[in-house]
Amino acid sequence: MKKDLRRKLLCCAFISALIILTASLAACKPKKATPTPSPASPTPTAAAPTITPTVPPTAEPTVSPSASPTGTPAASPTVTAGGEAGAYDTEAAYNLGYAYFENYPEDRNSVSASAMFAAMDGGEDIYIMDIRRPEDYAEGHVKGAVNMNFFDMTIPENISKIPDDKPVLIYCYTGQSSSQAAAVLSMAGKQAKNVQSGYNGGILTTGNHEDYTDNAALDIGGPDYPTDPLAEAGVTAYFADKLRKDGTVYENNDIAPETVKEIVDNKDDRYLLLSVRRPEDFDNGHIPGAVNIPFGEGIQKELAGLPRDKIIIVYCYTGQTSSQTVAVLRAMGFEAYSMTGGMGDKQGGEGWLGAGYEVVKN
Repeated sequence: MKKDLRRKLLCCAFISALIILTASLAACKPKKATPTPSPASPTPTAAAPTITPTVPPTAEPTVSPSASPTGTPAASPTVTAGGEAGAYDTEAAYNLGYAYFENYPEDRNSVSASAMFAAMDGGEDIYIMDIRRPEDYAEGHVKGAVNMNFFDMTIPENISKIPDDKPVLIYCYTGQSSSQAAAVLSMAGKQAKNVQSGYNGGILTTGNHEDYTDNAALDIGGPDYPTDPLAEAGVTAYFADKLRKDGTVYENNDIAPETVKEIVDNKDDRYLLLSVRRPEDFDNGHIPGAVNIPFGEGIQKELAGLPRDKIIIVYCYTGQTSSQTVAVLRAMGFEAYSMTGGMGDKQGGEGWLGAGYEVVKN
């Protein structure tokens, strides 16, 4: 009982924080820039076959490419549980980020494609979401997956159709957008997990994937699950704000390596580069000027100490854990974006290393 109450209170706190930030930022239209594609980002980690439920949270949005960084949201009315306007609760937003990593599961809210296939073989009660664009879903997808397009308002419009009593496995193209979506839905009370490396880098590269994919379209349909009005409003606000960044260098709450390279070359002090890789990998080579906070349990303590007058650019190995970190940072009131493709690798041509950009060693 206490655990459920705590989850509900955290959810309400997050949504209140999210709605106010979105209200504050709605008046600020992003400066147009060339949209940046999201590169593929394979990840090597494997997960145990059994999918277990977990309880995490997420984030919220901000600003335009050349606008001054404003990590701390301005004070303005927020929606409370009683429907009245109240003061913005910074502490509640911070509590969200803390709760996410304090209750962090060993699987890091992600599963491998092989673990998903094993769950399907074992008849486990799971719900699979394909959040790619409809035309790509139509060409082929995991059997039994429903399509909820990440790039419009389909997810918030159908949040009541997403179960809250079973694991929700979400995949996109590369695992980056689905990491973000999983975090948002976790905060809304769903047992959401990212399928590592998405359809392109994970599912299609796993042996016998043909046995688990087809092109038979499924309607979202299904029963309606009770959804807290504040949770529904918060998810709607999150996606609406994300869509406002379309056509900017911050599209989908991402930022391309080439844009980060310009920031580094220009020594633009409005930004802070944050690596969330392992310390030994950071020491062996990192983006010039970056600081390192290793990803995982307990990270919330150091995230809370980041400067709130900077735009935070987060990068990892492939762009998946950085997307999850960005979600939490946004919930804590920071303006944060994930570098697509992460550090990447020279051979694959993805991310920072794939572009041949400079690294420095400690």
